[in-house]
Amino acid sequence: MKKALSILLSAVLALSLVACGGGTDGSSTASTAQGGSSAAASEPLNVVLLDGGKLGAQAFIDVVDKGFKQAVEDFGINYSVLENVEVSAAADTFRTVIANGADLVVVANVGFNEALVEVANEYPDFPFACLDADGTGSLSSQCPNIYEVSYKEHESAFLNGVFCALMSKTGKVAQIQGSDTGTMIRFNSGFRAGVQYMLDVDPPTSVVGFADVNKGYETAMLYYDQGYDWLASCAAGSNLGVFQASQEKGGDNWCCGAADGQFHLMPDRIVCSQVKTIDQVAYNYIKSVVEDQDYKGGVWDVLGTAEGGVDLIFTDNEELLSMLPEETMAKYEEIRDKVMSGEITVPATYEELETFDARYDG
Repeated sequence: MKKALSILLSAVLALSLVACGGGTDGSSTASTAQGGSSAAASEPLNVVLLDGGKLGAQAFIDVVDKGFKQAVEDFGINYSVLENVEVSAAADTFRTVIANGADLVVVANVGFNEALVEVANEYPDFPFACLDADGTGSLSSQCPNIYEVSYKEHESAFLNGVFCALMSKTGKVAQIQGSDTGTMIRFNSGFRAGVQYMLDVDPPTSVVGFADVNKGYETAMLYYDQGYDWLASCAAGSNLGVFQASQEKGGDNWCCGAADGQFHLMPDRIVCSQVKTIDQVAYNYIKSVVEDQDYKGGVWDVLGTAEGGVDLIFTDNEELLSMLPEETMAKYEEIRDKVMSGEITVPATYEELETFDARYDG
């Protein structure tokens, strides 16, 4: 059945890219959707993930995919991915996959928000999930059949900034990111706050896009040549260029990763990575649906360090770990505890960053 659904969805995706109306009305498709959801209690759950990009691009969608694949092994669900879905075609794609047997439609792309709300209102009995929402709670508040999750990316970025500042020998650290909008604002606000907290300086940021390896490489090289010794990168595929620059420069020219950690891409240069545990969120969500029939419609979860939604994780390369001074790591852990407890409120916006005046006094 999984294979058949996958083939079918590949076909309907091609149709959805040229279709305009979907050919169905709200009443008939809502009935079909309700029947598909109830069937999940006795038959394998048919889960479809829609994304505007493609797998394997070192973006967060790869982490989501990892969680669903684990759910396939543990719960026997049927899981399909539709890649490269255009925003303009999203609504019709939603309608098509629902009409063709999906029990649950999942996205992790804020670009689909408008289409998601539109279609969720047309199919009030069909469950949808957005596992990487924009941080406003607008989806679940508008539609009681949408479950949404957003993350305190600023908290993991803050920890990244703190760590880079603690480790820097030159006092010069920077962030390289994919864009200057959306979740990147939280990443940037948090990182800059973390550096300011330790060094009382505002670090620079460069935007290189999410798939420009050459620009990531060239930007990193410029920073290293100017004496920056720690670069935090959160630019998906463009991170590959940063990693390459770090390897070529060698010595005290270090880099940090993102997404799934990315340690395997440059195990001797990536010391730590700021991550969102979307794989666990995806897995636990499917677990709740399969075991409890709980689609969590109308619920908005916001996950930070305390909730296990974001964190700074470290390499398992013993050689790299051995260069981290115990005193430095003790300070880092002390600050991490303060973030988790709420003693430090990390700014999530540039406006909040302007008023952030906490400084480390240890």
